[in-house]
Amino acid sequence: MPDARMRSRMLATLLVALSPLPVLAQTQPVGVVTTLTGQVTLARTAVPEPLILKFRDDVFERDRISTAEKSIVRVLLGGKAIVTVRELSVLTITEEPGRATIDLTSGKIGVAVAKQRMRPGESLEIRTPNAVAAVRGTVITAETAMVAGTQVTEYDVQSGTLDLLAPRPEVLAPGRGITVSGLTAGVPRAADTIGGAVTVLPLSGHRAPVPGVLKASYLACAHVPHHHAAWPLPPYARKQ
Repeated sequence: MPDARMRSRMLATLLVALSPLPVLAQTQPVGVVTTLTGQVTLARTAVPEPLILKFRDDVFERDRISTAEKSIVRVLLGGKAIVTVRELSVLTITEEPGRATIDLTSGKIGVAVAKQRMRPGESLEIRTPNAVAAVRGTVITAETAMVAGTQVTEYDVQSGTLDLLAPRPEVLAPGRGITVSGLTAGVPRAADTIGGAVTVLPLSGHRAPVPGVLKASYLACAHVPHHHAAWPLPPYARKQ
């Protein structure tokens, strides 16, 4: 019996010693809030009540972000993409090696991805209830809603390309868009204009010293707190 108890204690000690590793992995943020206007709430698995999201707050994997009417929030993901969430939108961000996923339940988002910061094989997917698309070095908008009882999703490419993965494969060039109604993807069409959904202009108080849609959007990185040292700012943002 003493030997059995000793083995049990040693096993318990070993489990305690090893347990912090997965816990730490789960608590690493996937993004940070760089701009916020209005009321934005966040539902976190470990917290029973919704939280009020604030400027410079960290966003963790599987956090569900919800924007109220006349509200907007901008999240920097890993220093590689800026996600602008428009009013009355709900989304969740998840990550796995080589792939980040934005699950857009409802509403509209704009996404600007810096191709030069993506590693080979890395991708960012935007999933809605009835469609999946992969973006890389792209500025796009995505919107999804129920229309007359049918889920409708629209992707519009402002620059770069977008790979529609489901319900059927389709590559969208710059200036092109596509509407997915239910499980049917339509014929590619002319893209809708940004209409303020994507950050393509400098934030108030900052000026972009170089032109370019993606470079200007990176001025939002100027608000990244110091503890996100793994997300270095590009030179034109650091000089501001």
